[in-house]
Amino acid sequence: MDRPVGGAHNLGLEDLQHALEQRMEAIERSVTELRQDWRRMDNRLWALLLLAVGGILTPIVLRTL
Repeated sequence: MDRPVGGAHNLGLEDLQHALEQRMEAIERSVTELRQDWRRMDNRLWALLLLAVGGILTPIVLRTL
């Protein structure tokens, strides 16, 4: 039932705090990367939608002319 005295106890807490900070930074980087990937995918989906609509409307417009 001996408890670490002073520095040893604080060192453990500092190590835990440092590890937690590193993990939080890694999570923040992952979230940022996911947001960037989602934006790219969102842009691609819009482009695909525009191409599809254009591909459907073009023959209709050409037939009416």
